[in-house]
Amino acid sequence: MPEQFACPRCGKVITVAFVHPESQVICPDCRIVVNDPVAGDRPWGLPSEPVGGLAAPAPPAGGTAGMPGGSAPPPAQKTSGMAVTSMILAIGSLPLACCYGFGILTGIVALILGVVALKQIRRSRGAIRGRGMAKAGVIISSIFLVIMAVLVIICIVYGVKFGPQMMKAASHMEKMQQIGAACQSYAASNRGEFPDRLEMLVDQGYVTSVADPETGDPYVYVGKGQSVNAMSDRIIAFSESSGFMGTHGVIMSNGGATMLPRNILAQMLRSQGVPEDLIP
Repeated sequence: MPEQFACPRCGKVITVAFVHPESQVICPDCRIVVNDPVAGDRPWGLPSEPVGGLAAPAPPAGGTAGMPGGSAPPPAQKTSGMAVTSMILAIGSLPLACCYGFGILTGIVALILGVVALKQIRRSRGAIRGRGMAKAGVIISSIFLVIMAVLVIICIVYGVKFGPQMMKAASHMEKMQQIGAACQSYAASNRGEFPDRLEMLVDQGYVTSVADPETGDPYVYVGKGQSVNAMSDRIIAFSESSGFMGTHGVIMSNGGATMLPRNILAQMLRSQGVPEDLIP
């Protein structure tokens, strides 16, 4: 005999053909999975009284297809594709952050997909799974985006604070490289010897100025009497005043330029035998 019972959520009267102790059915109105509340208290197959006194219709010929006892099997749950995509994009955002900030875009997409997937799973009333993956995507992408936002703010503040100084330092480096290249050209035309004074580079048209662009002061020149062949990555000139981040501009014998802290500059100059009165 068919069984009837009310859905605990919406009150819909549900009719099943036959029951056994583990019967489950889907409510046709609210779509939740309902365990037959009367099946577990009776031996398999014994009917209960109809709900509300309603007469139970006759079971269909051959019973209800699907499970022993005639109850319809619950539909198979499907996994949310948005939840899976959200988690994959959130994890992938970490290495992609190094690719010109492309990870920020994937992190935003992962966050949106994760939030939408959680809403979709909640509304499905158990028909869609993947809540854990959606939450993982939301959490990972949220943490990643917060970290990236902090880094961007730090970069902006750093740029505003040190940007002008960095531009001056870049101009200083360019000027020193020009002087270093001019010293190399002078030495190539004078038996490998550096000029006695940096001003000779201006007099002979190698450069237009040999002054520190940050302070306007001339560089301290220590390359007099030195030869290109006898010098290997030694200092030939440096700025007396410190500039960006407390460093001094330095022109090397190989034509290169760099910025050195005062203590390292002094140590290198002493190793070259530069007089103490010239060491900053």
